[in-house]
Amino acid sequence: MSNYEFVKHIDFNNVETQDDDYAPLPVNTWFRVAINSAEYVPTRDGKGQLFKTRLDVVGPTHAGRVLWEQIFCFSADPGKAAGVRIGLQRFKSMMQYCGRSSAPASDQDLALLVGKEFEVKLGLEPAKNGYEARNTIKYMRQVKGAQPTGATGASAGFNDSDLPF
Repeated sequence: MSNYEFVKHIDFNNVETQDDDYAPLPVNTWFRVAINSAEYVPTRDGKGQLFKTRLDVVGPTHAGRVLWEQIFCFSADPGKAAGVRIGLQRFKSMMQYCGRSSAPASDQDLALLVGKEFEVKLGLEPAKNGYEARNTIKYMRQVKGAQPTGATGASAGFNDSDLPF
């Protein structure tokens, strides 16, 4: 059997194109996302760290689309303290919505984030420098109806020792 025998079963007449797969998602809309991957990477100047995540949209619409978020979470440069402060606020919120009260401190901690869900509200960064417009995450929140977790759950009778990780 030829390596190309399967091709005779492909009929493009029954397949729709998806030319808009990379078009930005609707803005000012809440989407439920799940963390697909998470890692720390150095900043370009080598003096800081970013927390980078790939987020897969799981609903209510556009399931399967992908968003990326990178959060500035550390810098040895005192001149970047304001950026780090803003980044840490976003980082803390994301971790709380994932059921954590502290930053992941190991590869195992990062792996435990995979599959955690929360909601994001999107904005749009206009096209610039030859790049097309792209979505940005304006806001994050816990999934509606989910139990409070992490540091926000303290008032609900939870503490870190109650969490499975």
